[in-house]
Amino acid sequence: MANRRMVNIRLIDSDLFLDMPLSAQALYFHMLMRADDDGFINSPMRLLRTLGCNNDDYKLLIAKGLILTFETGVIVIKHWRLHNYLRKDRYHESVCQNEKEQLYLEDDGAYTFENTGKKVKKDTGKPYGNQLETNGCPRLGKVRLGKDSLDNNTMPEQVEQPKQENDDETFRQSYPGAREFKVLLKNGEYVVTENTIERLIQLYPGLDVVAEMRKLVAWCENNPAKRKTSRGINRFINGWMNRAFTEFVQKPKYKAGQETSNRHNFTQREYDFDDLEEKLLRKQFEEGEP
Repeated sequence: MANRRMVNIRLIDSDLFLDMPLSAQALYFHMLMRADDDGFINSPMRLLRTLGCNNDDYKLLIAKGLILTFETGVIVIKHWRLHNYLRKDRYHESVCQNEKEQLYLEDDGAYTFENTGKKVKKDTGKPYGNQLETNGCPRLGKVRLGKDSLDNNTMPEQVEQPKQENDDETFRQSYPGAREFKVLLKNGEYVVTENTIERLIQLYPGLDVVAEMRKLVAWCENNPAKRKTSRGINRFINGWMNRAFTEFVQKPKYKAGQETSNRHNFTQREYDFDDLEEKLLRKQFEEGEP
């Protein structure tokens, strides 16, 4: 089983997920980390006892349709294939073969018991999608795509990967105007595909990646002397997005947090200064002060 997992931000940002209590959300993340490479957990009750989780949270995940249950007690994370992609050399097929044979695939790749005509076949159930094929772990802030993808001439999406049907169309509907971008190099050009744009959007949440790519393309057109080579373009794109993310996403949030923390919740009192002056003079008169 792999030691790293990816999470699809579209599902996590959905009302279906965010309406759950934080304890149920945490349990879902723990299940994502502990499921096998096909998304199966063959002893969920032991996992609940180990984590000290509330059984109500487990039932809520079932009610929300985020996990599917089998009569054998095995469970599977419904949207596993939307979250994770593993390279063939790292993938280990689930031992829950009887349960796996009962599943079908929805159009978006999610598991279902309903007969959609797309059966999950043996040795072909590898998740597809958004896990970068790297030895490094993507980080926010000072973000890196990993040494594997930065030190060679290919971006992660150029490695052959299983592709979901209608994936391009879904992406175009979610991010209108996002297409392939052609970046001018010192010698030739480099094509940034839609898959790269989608991964950058997931890597830098809150940043208008499409707009930043347009700025990057224009910069390369207007600065021929500073254009990058095919070997350095990957690092340049990642550095551009990292700086934009820091400037337009992280800094505004930090400043907003500072302004909020400096505010007080006291109600400003209103005074009638003429009345106060009159009371003060009366007190001085009564006490015999000149």
